[in-house]
Amino acid sequence: MIEVKDISFAYKGGERINFPNFSYKQGEQALIIGKSGCGKTTLLHLLAGLISPLAGQIAIADIPTSHLSGSKMDRFRGNNIGVIFQKPHFVKALNVIENILLAQNLSGNQKNVKNAQDLLNSLGLAHKQKAKVTDLSEGEKQRVSIARALVNNPQLILADEPTSALDDENCTAVIELLKEISEKANSTLLIVTHDNRLKEHFSNKIAL
Repeated sequence: MIEVKDISFAYKGGERINFPNFSYKQGEQALIIGKSGCGKTTLLHLLAGLISPLAGQIAIADIPTSHLSGSKMDRFRGNNIGVIFQKPHFVKALNVIENILLAQNLSGNQKNVKNAQDLLNSLGLAHKQKAKVTDLSEGEKQRVSIARALVNNPQLILADEPTSALDDENCTAVIELLKEISEKANSTLLIVTHDNRLKEHFSNKIAL
């Protein structure tokens, strides 16, 4: 489903980062773990097609995404990849459920309000669907960003530090939910993190 081979990246004026090769089949789940500053978020951005590698190839669902143009990659991402960023980004003028439905609009999919409501309910946020995103706690914002990433039933789910703002109880709940949803949809799940609490939840691990 996803294959990463010989990819590297460098920010302007920075050192070149070489990433390990790996591949996962549809429905597999893995943890990409490493200390802060080792390139975890950069790798996630490469996998999501938000930046392009200096060398190497990334293929998702047999499509060499590292070679797609910007507009084609945007379309591919909207329909196939759900990204959960470390710091959630919302449209402040929209309420919670409107921010989730926006992901459907941007990908060209029809609105599915029930799917969005079901996701909020499973995340314990059914009562927050009409709330302003600015009124949410950091943990609630993270869970809304998870709902937004999953609303299009992506083939690949990429999560950047999804538990960084959560206590132990909510950390376990969110990870179990991500695993459950990815299993139900047969989506591949890759989580990048420095949170050692997650190690016990995954048999597949990549160390950076």
